[in-house]
Amino acid sequence: SHKADCSLPMMYYYYESKEKLLYEIVAIDFIAIMNEIFSRAIKTGDLKLFAISFITDVLAFSNEEKLTAKIALRLHMGSPKNDELNKILLSYKFSKENILKNLLIETWRTDKNIEIKTRLLLDIMYNAMISFLLTGRPISVRQVEADVLFLLEN
Repeated sequence: SHKADCSLPMMYYYYESKEKLLYEIVAIDFIAIMNEIFSRAIKTGDLKLFAISFITDVLAFSNEEKLTAKIALRLHMGSPKNDELNKILLSYKFSKENILKNLLIETWRTDKNIEIKTRLLLDIMYNAMISFLLTGRPISVRQVEADVLFLLEN
């Protein structure tokens, strides 16, 4: 409470438990990390380069970024009790879907499956990130690139 420059009762006024405070801190830090890599990726203006940039940045996470992402993903995936954290992270993911859809529209123009392809592209990237962070499996940038090219061709 000292570092937050407020009293403990004031903290409990805003957060009913330490757990809820943790969820919000983790969500904010995780979203900041994701915003940074998403922003760099979207600036490529190209779907294939977008995915490669995103995955390359995940692979280059610092130890602190890895730890933050691991905690956020474990909390998000681990329990339905984490409603507030899940709402924050799902809302964030939805906001990125809308931004990514604009890049996809430029690529696929009149494709009637643009909604599905947007979700699939995000799922490819998030699943690779989750696999890397939570299971320690290496991410193959080539595999992600191949998956994106498959989406582009169909």
